[in-house]
Amino acid sequence: AIGVALFLSGIFIALNGVNPFAAFAKVFSSAFGSLYGISETLLKSIPLIFTGLAVAIALNSKIWNIGAEGQLYFGAITATAYVMYGPILPAPIMILTLLTLGAIGGAFWAAIPALLKIKFKMNEVISTLLLNYVAMNIADYFLFGAWKGKDNFPYTEEFPDQAKLPQLGFGRVHFGLIIALILVVIMFFVIYYTKTGYKLRLTGSSLKAAKYAGIDIKKMMFGVFLCSGALAGLAGIVQVIGVEYKLHQHISPGYGYTGIIVAWLARSNPFVIVIFA
Repeated sequence: AIGVALFLSGIFIALNGVNPFAAFAKVFSSAFGSLYGISETLLKSIPLIFTGLAVAIALNSKIWNIGAEGQLYFGAITATAYVMYGPILPAPIMILTLLTLGAIGGAFWAAIPALLKIKFKMNEVISTLLLNYVAMNIADYFLFGAWKGKDNFPYTEEFPDQAKLPQLGFGRVHFGLIIALILVVIMFFVIYYTKTGYKLRLTGSSLKAAKYAGIDIKKMMFGVFLCSGALAGLAGIVQVIGVEYKLHQHISPGYGYTGIIVAWLARSNPFVIVIFA
């Protein structure tokens, strides 16, 4: 698929009077041809690892979470609320608090389509997709209202230093990369080497087999939704406290949607997700 994509796009590039090989070489050299390029590529991959994992854990049980974008925003909103109204704590505790709140916010936003599916059999593709727009509009509500900056633009004041992730000393790459990689290892172990992971994969392979094995399908489904939303929520708050240092309308250029592609290309394998991210 990747080869076909490059071939077809190469044709269109050539039709525009540009050497496709030169164009692809430029793309590659921009991303990997310098230390700056590599650092920026790694920086952009951090939220994609989180959203890729969020979609992947749902895909393993054949749940289609198209709402990582909204869960990303709601996680960022939830954590930002603490920065706006809560006390400033020492850096490690403050960061841990914000990460926890981001995960809770994302999980809460994913719990809505989970309950709709379990109680009313509503298709999660529709509910998760539509809730993306609701979450982004909730962000707008606060950014154009109570959280608007002193210059009247729709973004919050810059977060205090205690609420910023430490840098790793390589360009703008921050500690969020370490968190993402730790979660990759944990998720791989859980999915392939634990009883819970076996139940999750069995549910995705065959609902009938899972029911026959005595697995509580509804409980499993609800748990998967929560985990998926929590990972997406982490993507949102990590982006805010690692790169943006404030909440605004465009903290994500579509990381939640791109995470779907990352997860699909990686066939939901956590380690391969890192490569595609």
